[in-house]
Amino acid sequence: MRSAASIADEIEMLHREQGIRDIAFWDDTFTLSEERALEFCDEMVRRRLKVCWAVNARVDRINEALLGRMKEAGCWRILYGIESGVQKNLDRLRKGITLEQVRNAVALTTKARIEAYGTFMFGIPGETYEEGLQTIDFACSLGLDYAVFVNLTPLPGTEVYEDLVSGRLKPAKFTENRFNFKNVSFVPEGMTEEQIRHLIQLGHRRFYVNPRMIVRKIAGIRSLYDITKYVKGFLLLATASYTPENHFDDLRGRCTAIGEGGGAPRR
Repeated sequence: MRSAASIADEIEMLHREQGIRDIAFWDDTFTLSEERALEFCDEMVRRRLKVCWAVNARVDRINEALLGRMKEAGCWRILYGIESGVQKNLDRLRKGITLEQVRNAVALTTKARIEAYGTFMFGIPGETYEEGLQTIDFACSLGLDYAVFVNLTPLPGTEVYEDLVSGRLKPAKFTENRFNFKNVSFVPEGMTEEQIRHLIQLGHRRFYVNPRMIVRKIAGIRSLYDITKYVKGFLLLATASYTPENHFDDLRGRCTAIGEGGGAPRR
């Protein structure tokens, strides 16, 4: 891990020399070391850097005091890998978290006036279609600002992949040469590829195209650009047609239109 001062030095250089005003950290868990995270926040506050930043974190590595300091230092969005709204599926993935921890982390993030982003997946070994619907219900109940729904992809080196190649896991479908997020390469026993694709589509539509989310987005409009991206995103999600070839490119574009481009507040 680089020191907090070293990271702040680079941000300060980017801000002063390149005019950078928004930075995304792609560490899997920015708050893995609370002490280091707080040191970084202290550096940002001390230097009075007018730079916004977004991070990834785990729901069990967050607390109210840390979130408050992150907000003060410029953090505007946190992405949580939530993955499922069914506890047994979280346990199958060895996430080491509970649904209650998820709810608490999202609530604390929102309370700190930081936007909360959640990712979810379908096709977990042992998952059923009905449990996929429960995950969608759970995602919609959390009060997240953004959500993305994907299919599980068993990448080489993961436990699911090792179970597959060893024969310990018997899937309904496994295509080893399709390791990218545009294809459904794995379907667990008890589900179909069509069900997974439908859950991905349904999840995005239910999350974004509903009155509560529309009201929240309207209330958060800060510019003409926000209006343009929200209208475009909602219309695309509401009218999209999905095929096996284009469903993931389409979904990524629609969610980007709603949530990601130009979202950071100016400081």
